Formats: sequence, C-alpha cells, structure tokens
Amino acid sequence: MGWYRNVTAAQRPYHFSYSPKGWTDNQLVMRWLCDLFNPESAQIAGVKQPRLLILDGDGLHISFEFIQYGIESGIHLISLPAYSTHLLQPLDVRLFSPYQHFHVLPVDNHIRSGQSHEGIRKAVFIPFLTEPRTKTMTSHSIQQAFTATGIWPLNSRRVLGKLAPQTTKQLTAIRVTRYPQTAWDIRGKDKAGKKLLDISVYEFGGYKGGSKRMW
Repeated sequence: MGWYRNVTAAQRPYHFSYSPKGWTDNQLVMRWLCDLFNPESAQIAGVKQPRLLILDGDGLHISFEFIQYGIESGIHLISLPAYSTHLLQPLDVRLFSPYQHFHVLPVDNHIRSGQSHEGIRKAVFIPFLTEPRTKTMTSHSIQQAFTATGIWPLNSRRVLGKLAPQTTKQLTAIRVTRYPQTAWDIRGKDKAGKKLLDISVYEFGGYKGGSKRMW
C-alpha cells in the first residue's frame, strides 16, 4: 500500500508489479498484454477493431503464448529492427527527453527541500510521475512522435534522410581505397584499374624480353 499512500483518485489507475529477480520476465509481459494493453486499447479503438503493438525488437520475452494471444485478440505485432530504436521508436525520438526533463524538476525540488534524506520513497513516486506525464504524453506530442519516426503517416524519408552514407573501405592490390563517390573518383578508379591490368598482362601474358603485350 506504500505506493498508493498519497495518490489521488486520478492517479489510482497506475499499476505496479515486479518479478523475483527485479527484471521483466515472460509472466510480467503477459500480464501487461492481457490486463492492460488489450482492454485499454480495445476501449479506445473498439472491441472488434484491430490494434497495432510496436515492439522494440527485443524478442527475449516475445513467446509463442504472447504472439498467439495477440492474434486471437486482433493485435498486430510489429518488431523494430535491431539497433534502430533511436530512429524508429516514438518514445525514444520525441517523448523520453521532455519526460525526463519534467520529471527531474519535482524530484530535484523535493530533495533540495530536505523533506526526505533517503531520496524518493514509494509515497511520492506516483505523484512525481503524474505531472511530467501530463505535460509530455499529450495527444499532440504522441502524434508528432509517430510523424517524426515516419510510422504514421507512413513516410520512409523521415528515417532514411537521417542516415548519412558511411564510407566503406576495401583492400585492393593497389592500396586501401574507398568506394567512388563522384565522377572524378570513378575516372580515377578506371585509370588505376587499367594500369593494374596492363601490369598483370605484361607480367603473366606477355612475351619474355619483348615490349608487346598479349592476352
């Protein structure tokens, strides 16, 4: 009951759970899907309407039971590619940074006031979440986050435009070079290739002691 000691009626819907080891496990994932995501999303979208659940690509806890429940409940599952959440996950792209900013303020003020020498206790944990959530998790901010990641409206250029081309190096018989980027580079590679070919033909296919080269 320590979590709910100082909460208001509006803050009561917060749910807390934990595993014996303190890490998310399959049981917690299934409880979240069955007890929270499914009923709350169905209440907004409609019981028979399909819903989309975007996963961060960590398949450790995405079990057969999880997938089967999603199919039976009309929940479409999409897993983001590995190492792409900083570009594709709406929370990472637009929401976590302002959320952290607004959460630090009441925490910092609470500690500076000297009300607690032991840090943030359960009794003030939920109230400190409410204000930053109210300021950050607005419909406008959430829609902007999905737009910034190109998820909705669907726009791949939102992400592809942020990916700068990387210079890839390869080892050739001449030297370590990079792939040609311009027409000037292409002409340079062409000349270098012809030079290498001439040397190879002369050494391996030419007449000994003569200047004539042949295939």
